[in-house]
Amino acid sequence: MTPTHLTMSVDNQFRLVQFSCVKEGHVRPTDAAATLGIGDRQFRRAYKTWQEKGNASLIHGLCGKPSNNTPDAAFKKAVIAAYREKYKGFGPSFAAEKLAKIDGLVISPSALRLWLAQTGEWNIGQRIAPPPHRSRRERKPRFGQMVQMDGSPHDWFSGRNPLLPMLNLMVMVDDATSIVHARLSPTEDAHAVYSVFREWAVKYGLPESLYVDKAGIYIVNEAPSVEQEVNGKTPETQFARSMRELAVNIIHAHSPQAKGRVERMNQTLQDRLVKELTLVGISDIDAANKFIAEIFLPEFNAKFQIAAAESTDAHRTVAQGLPQGKSLDDVLAFEELRVVAQDWCVRWDNRIFQITEKSRFLRLPTRQIIVRKKLDGKIEIVHGKAPIAMVEVFCRPKKPPQTLAERLAHHKPPTKPARDHRWRQDAA
Repeated sequence: MTPTHLTMSVDNQFRLVQFSCVKEGHVRPTDAAATLGIGDRQFRRAYKTWQEKGNASLIHGLCGKPSNNTPDAAFKKAVIAAYREKYKGFGPSFAAEKLAKIDGLVISPSALRLWLAQTGEWNIGQRIAPPPHRSRRERKPRFGQMVQMDGSPHDWFSGRNPLLPMLNLMVMVDDATSIVHARLSPTEDAHAVYSVFREWAVKYGLPESLYVDKAGIYIVNEAPSVEQEVNGKTPETQFARSMRELAVNIIHAHSPQAKGRVERMNQTLQDRLVKELTLVGISDIDAANKFIAEIFLPEFNAKFQIAAAESTDAHRTVAQGLPQGKSLDDVLAFEELRVVAQDWCVRWDNRIFQITEKSRFLRLPTRQIIVRKKLDGKIEIVHGKAPIAMVEVFCRPKKPPQTLAERLAHHKPPTKPARDHRWRQDAA
């Protein structure tokens, strides 16, 4: 007769030792039950079963058999087929969401991960060495106390639009709640930063501070000029000037790890948002921004945002933060100083603007004014706090004669009346 081999776990082997000690009289049943961490009645039932059925009774009856909750082969085959057809490259958690929401195939992420690993669709991989120890900064306690902002360049359309192989996603993440706002733009420039900040301000309000990197949009990385040093002025970018007017403090991170929350969010969006855009077949910026604002972000924030430690909202309303006499569009604009010429013209960006508002109280020639370009492209000339009427001209007005020779050249001699002119007739 072939001997039977039993495979026991360490716990079962330890239980077998206790049963053997009780059988030989070395240990009392009460002490053995306490050693095993079970009740006295439970120990006696298990001990009796062991005496009747032997060592095989120590092994669970379902050991080596499929679980009662194991799905049938047809369901597993349908899940794998749907994954290969529509969700190739999706992570197990994200794929499980889409399988349940779109295909009606409800599967846990852990089970899907195991199935994909068995079929070779997903590589679990080996654990890498842990990174060096860093002390994680605690989240800010209030919503709007600090918002992290960063640009994420990526192929957001997965090559479906050859004219837009690389776009920038401006991402804002609240430090306390992980609420996200994002907007696609061709490049990471001041216009893109202004646009995404304006949408955040209109929706939530003005945050207390912004946590950004040291890109040229946020900070002037060049040394100040001699004139600035003499006048005690610190050079600032257009965006920094706007935040100063709105009383929003800008904090500059010294490393990518310092603003890790938005950096990790960029990686998450490069995975989830790219796949969402692929599923709906969007490949242009306007449609993508509409999808992000109306569908993606509400679902994403509802799923991943957390409650702040304090219920107080640190945001200020836009009306509370605006300078007197300015609108939000006036502040979130590009401003440059220019000098008005003697002919009441202003040259800016190779364009000429003729000031048409003239009065005896307005003495603008040789004085500095502000040329303001808003996000919608509208241009204003501002003196003091109010815009001045002007029109764009495509050539400078002719200057009046200055020298004597120029005046003589433009001088017209008086016209002598004809003999039959009525003035001569009256004189006669």
